[in-house]
Amino acid sequence: MTKEAVDALLKVQAVRVVDSERSGVIMRRYDIGFPKTYQFQATKGSSGMELDEIDVDGVKTYNGIVVFATYDNKNEAQRYSIVYLEQGKIYHYIHNPDYEKTEMIQ
Repeated sequence: MTKEAVDALLKVQAVRVVDSERSGVIMRRYDIGFPKTYQFQATKGSSGMELDEIDVDGVKTYNGIVVFATYDNKNEAQRYSIVYLEQGKIYHYIHNPDYEKTEMIQ
């Protein structure tokens, strides 16, 4: 999917963040299902951009979903991950071209 198609599907304003584990790769974070007044401010990295942190308390409180996506130079989704709440536990699903996995965060 293209960046525009993802934006249209998720219907939320994306925040540009930097991937703290992948040498500064630029990502987009989508906070889904949170109230209109919700605004998460992640720690800023050396570039001045927010890092790819997760508001665990916000996910629990609002039963929100956080999606991170990276795009290639053609604006096609390359990698994505989804943080979600299920039966009181927070999970992180990661999809890369080479693998996919789900891990419990809390």
